[in-house]
Amino acid sequence: MKTLFMTALVLSLVLLFDTAAGAVSACGGEVDSCPCGGVPNPCICHSNGCGNCVWWAWESACCNWALAIPWCPDARLWDDNAESSGYPTGTDPRSSSIFVCEPSDGCSSNGHVGWIVSVYADGSFDSTEQCYGGCSGGCSTISKHRVPGSARYPSSFIYNPSTPAAACGNGTCESGERCDTCPADCGDCAAACGDGVCGSGEICSSCPADCGECGIGCGDGTCDSGEDCSACASDCGACAADCGDGWCDFDEDCASCPGDCGTCAADCGDGWCDSGEDCLNCPTDCGSCGSVCGDGWCDYDEDCSSCSSDCGDCGSVCGDGWCDYDEDCSSCPYDCGDCGPVCGDGWCDYDEDCSSCAYDCGDCASCMSWEIECDGSCVDPYSDPWNCGACGYACGGTEDCCDGWCTDVYYDDYNCGGCGYVCSWDEICDGGWCVVY
Repeated sequence: MKTLFMTALVLSLVLLFDTAAGAVSACGGEVDSCPCGGVPNPCICHSNGCGNCVWWAWESACCNWALAIPWCPDARLWDDNAESSGYPTGTDPRSSSIFVCEPSDGCSSNGHVGWIVSVYADGSFDSTEQCYGGCSGGCSTISKHRVPGSARYPSSFIYNPSTPAAACGNGTCESGERCDTCPADCGDCAAACGDGVCGSGEICSSCPADCGECGIGCGDGTCDSGEDCSACASDCGACAADCGDGWCDFDEDCASCPGDCGTCAADCGDGWCDSGEDCLNCPTDCGSCGSVCGDGWCDYDEDCSSCSSDCGDCGSVCGDGWCDYDEDCSSCPYDCGDCGPVCGDGWCDYDEDCSSCAYDCGDCASCMSWEIECDGSCVDPYSDPWNCGACGYACGGTEDCCDGWCTDVYYDDYNCGGCGYVCSWDEICDGGWCVVY
């Protein structure tokens, strides 16, 4: 099995990484310093250079597993790509593995991936991550602590194919095991509220039936008015890892990060969201803040359909001179040209193949030297966006197939607006146009 996996991996690498044309050497303040046997990082970085989650996950796997992952775009599909490539996947976090947060987990429609550094017995874990275009306004890799049951806790994980799975019952609480999945190794989970014992993990605010009603003061289990993460971490929790960066992020409030979000209101904690209180200065009374459409940031729960003012307009525009992925000759002849290819005109058109029009496309069994046969049709893997580099590898979104690579022609300085259109030294590619930066 291991021999088959390594053979498939080598073939995938030869197929997908036979050129460094799409390599990205730096992203989000990090440098591609682990070449994985000569294979550079092929994932794109945002045009501002401030990050992309898939670039960092690919780089982390390269440096820690010594493997070049044979896929890159669409974070939400990373677990599917891993399974189809023979990589082990599961639903439990492990150290030195990749998490996949899908839209169903609370992440954006594009999904999100990151690298797991360490895992705890309760299923929570520490991770390093990048965000497309930068996280919360920053231009660097960030650290996060994700807890089961919280928003955006991932449901899928990709493991190192060279590391054996944890074995429950060997006396060691290994990565991937928790108190609820393997009590024999990790011990029993905390007792349930209402059993008459104020057990580990229970406090007066979460279980007064076992621990009694809360009093007032640091250590009573309630983040009262005048307390915050810096003054009373035992009641309000530890300050967020990125607290102090000047941005009140979606996972921060006045209790967890007063330096960024301000101090809590004076009468915060009385159970009423009074005048002058809101989700920032009194989350205990008014609830946690969500994202706000129109604040200039495309947050984790926003996209082009729910908040175009922050995330931009969805889809393509007929008449802009580009035949986009969701346009064709019938929906937008202005951009894509008139429909109606004719068999016998000497051109093997998009809806013709060797079986429907051998006159234009040639016999099915006689592909040209530079072509390959896919589903009975001869295709050019160097330029076919539906079979880019190999049969079935379809480019998506604003990508085109350039020399066998799916390339984002909206942001690639060497293929700007189309394959081979290179921006000059003082220009960058933005939206498919070379502009002076």
